[in-house]
Amino acid sequence: MGELVLNKTINNLFIYTDNREWKKLKEVFTEKVFVDYTSITGGESSTIHLEELITSWKSLFSGFDSTHHQIGNILIDIYTETSAHTSCYGMLSHFIKECEGGEIWKVYGSYDFHLVKIEGHWKINRLIFNFKFQEGNTVLPKIAANNVKSKNLL
Repeated sequence: MGELVLNKTINNLFIYTDNREWKKLKEVFTEKVFVDYTSITGGESSTIHLEELITSWKSLFSGFDSTHHQIGNILIDIYTETSAHTSCYGMLSHFIKECEGGEIWKVYGSYDFHLVKIEGHWKINRLIFNFKFQEGNTVLPKIAANNVKSKNLL
């Protein structure tokens, strides 16, 4: 039963993100989250407030016409009654209709999550993305960010 609930938490993360249900992300994350995207973006990993994470995602994902996060090969390790680790493969598709240079940017990699059980609910307090490769229009993230600014999508 514990593994099913953990799996649901991870699935909901990607469903809420693709559906732009930003407020619902509070169901799957702790108030502070360690985030590491350095394998694809460079820079440094950090622990940030959930609101900062949501704002960051909104400022990128809202500029795409749609996104699709497909995950698989989910592995779950429950360490204690209140601590667990989950990993999965991810294929992330980003789409902007009629975009010069191509409409799609795909990113492939894997995720590592650490979760804690708070008041009976599993929540992610650590998210690490492990970049493998990408294909398609790699300029799409910049175009999406510009769409957010020019169309005032926040």
